[in-house]
Amino acid sequence: MNAQEEQLLSEVRARSEADGVPAISPETGWLIHVLAASIAPRRILEIGTGYGCSGIHLARELAPEGMLFTVERDPARAAAARQHFDRAGLGGRVSVMVGEAARLIHKVAGPFDLIVQDGSKDQYETAFDRLVSLLRLEACSCRTTSSGGAM
Repeated sequence: MNAQEEQLLSEVRARSEADGVPAISPETGWLIHVLAASIAPRRILEIGTGYGCSGIHLARELAPEGMLFTVERDPARAAAARQHFDRAGLGGRVSVMVGEAARLIHKVAGPFDLIVQDGSKDQYETAFDRLVSLLRLEACSCRTTSSGGAM
């Protein structure tokens, strides 16, 4: 990661903290970076965009033709995330969907190489079966366990 990307991620985390919006820690960012880099995903689904911190880490590791699909229920957060993706040079590789994940996951088509659950923790179990059905064979799914972004 270059200094410009580090600066952007620091700004996103600072804005998230100031606004009370969850954002992954730098350590968890590194973890999902390594995870995504190890599989060079063509399609990633992320539940819980926030301001785009984790999405930036994920989208940086997409295969050349890859795409990140990310779901955010709050329109203002989604708009901020789109701005951050654009600033990171990733806007053309990220689709931010606005709405409730419980509804939208039934409208997306798989398969996905990687699914990251980082939204409302109370929806993890109810979404699990649908998310597994969206994974390609030999794909990966992970979820954060706290607002700090531990996986």
